Amino acid sequence: MLEMKIELIGPLKRVAGVGELELEIDGEKKLLDVLEMLPESVRERILKPPGKISPEIMVLVNGVEVKSLGLENMHVKESDRIVLIPVIHGGCV
Repeated sequence: MLEMKIELIGPLKRVAGVGELELEIDGEKKLLDVLEMLPESVRERILKPPGKISPEIMVLVNGVEVKSLGLENMHVKESDRIVLIPVIHGGCV
């Protein structure tokens, strides 16, 4: 088994208590399966409803934003870099 690094940005870093998580994976896995392996406190903010990436989260795999490309079901491997970024919304006054 090898470790995959997942970087957490902004409030996700506070929730997890660290800026980077390491998950043990064996070979390739679907991105959603890897996200299901996150600690519950992080996972519940990333997957809403379970099995779907929250619209409030941007997911980068090797620098490519996957949701807008419809790649949530892509396969990832331990050498891939995943970054989870909360999308902060604001309005006009």
